[in-house]
Amino acid sequence: MNANTELPGDFGNLPADLKQAIPALPLDAMERVQGRIRAEMDRADRRQRWRSGIIGGVLAASVVIAVVGYALTYAPQRRDLPMVAERPGEVVIDDRIRLAVRSASIAPDVAKPLVRLDENRALFMD
Repeated sequence: MNANTELPGDFGNLPADLKQAIPALPLDAMERVQGRIRAEMDRADRRQRWRSGIIGGVLAASVVIAVVGYALTYAPQRRDLPMVAERPGEVVIDDRIRLAVRSASIAPDVAKPLVRLDENRALFMD
């Protein structure tokens, strides 16, 4: 399959011959073609700018929603917090914890000791 890829001498000037054979367009026809090309390119540019504007607006809205959501969710709520003392040496902290207790006695009522120290003295003495 040895194909001869060389062109004969007549085809050496083919591109130049074809270019000379094509008639030139008149100036008004060239201006019409260029006008249509510019109009199409302008339309494509407007579409691209429109898409960029929409994407930018969506991104800006998502950032605003994220900031507002963070502010409403994670920002400290300061409604019931006491004001800080006006003088630096007098900060008082008062913690109150409420417990639900079944009876007045908190300690369990145990008849035998929890750990039998006398029987297991050998475990912790030398």
